[in-house]
Formats: sequence, structure tokens, C-alpha cells
Amino acid sequence: MTSDQPDRPHSSSPMSGALANKVFGVGLARTGTTSLHHAINALGLRSAPDSLPLLDGIDLDFLASHDAFFDNPIPFRYKTLDAICPNSRWIVTQRPVDDWLASMEWLYGPGIDRLPANIRKLGDRVHRQLYGSDKFDPDRLRSIYERHYGELAEWLGDRRVAWIHVDQGLDWAPICELLDLPIPKVKFPHTNQRRRRRMGRRQ
Repeated sequence: MTSDQPDRPHSSSPMSGALANKVFGVGLARTGTTSLHHAINALGLRSAPDSLPLLDGIDLDFLASHDAFFDNPIPFRYKTLDAICPNSRWIVTQRPVDDWLASMEWLYGPGIDRLPANIRKLGDRVHRQLYGSDKFDPDRLRSIYERHYGELAEWLGDRRVAWIHVDQGLDWAPICELLDLPIPKVKFPHTNQRRRRRMGRRQ
């Protein structure tokens, strides 16, 4: 389920130069990926609003049209993306496993229940395809978490990476260092803080 299966790229007009120097967030969903998306846009890069065009295959035109990509299915495609997009940089976000499981339980329940039926149907398909079930299964998810971060730690090697433990805070410094950009004078765009306080959940 979590192994990076070879994908067949498809594109009407692939341009190899436009596929280089991408930024990929390879932390699992519910680890601050939405905040990172907004932060990358604030730094002047084009972060894709979602990465679902890569769910069923590698769309080269989609990759060429953005600078950065976060959330599903990126964490499950990183080896293929590395082969296609040279000189990429990688942002790993991680939170303690029990906190992550609590957030995923919310996602599988109230988080998806509040969505329109067509979006919920897509969300269920994403969960089945990437996590093996559209029902919350803490044992399965814990295994996916442990395998994913263990494999990432071995795979990244000397690649350019920022590994961020979100329970210690998200801020500009590691991201700007990775991207060779100055730290902006605006606050880091933490998302959904009000909802997290109200519901006792963390993004």
C-alpha cells in the first residue's frame, strides 16, 4: 500500500527542464502539510493546491506547471518523483505517532463527514488506495507510519532535505535554509489553529 510503485508518466508535451528543482513534502498527511503549502506560496513559489493529479499516475504537465507539491499522494510517490524530477528538495514533516493517529481518527470521521458527497467519495478512494481502507484502523495506520518514516530516513541519504518535527513548531528557518531563500518578515502561516483549539485536534 505504501510502497512507491512504478508509475508510467504521461504528458502531451513533456519538458525535462521544467521538471527539475521541485520541492516535495513527503511527510504524511495531517503533519502540517497545508501550512507548508501556504508558506511556499508566501515565499514566491507555486505550490500546487493539491496533488491528486498524481494519484493514479505521474502527470508530467502537472509537475511542470508547479514548483512544490504536498499532501497525498506525494509521500507514497517519492522514489518515482525523484527519478523524474532531478535536483529536487524534500521536506519531511513528522509528529508523534499517537498525535498523528488521533488526527487521522478525526480525518476518517468528522473530517470527512463534513465534506460534500462527491468530495467524500474521492476522499474514501484516496484512503483505500493509499492506506488500504476507508475505515479508521489504528494498527494499520501505525504500521504505515513506522514503515514510511523508517524507509525515508534510509532513502534520503545526502539528498537536500529539511526534517521538521511539527510538535516542536513550524517556522521559516529550516525551509528557507533548504531553499536558499531569505526569511520573510511575515508570520509563518499556521492553518486551522482556531479549529484545532475548538475541536482539540492538531493539523
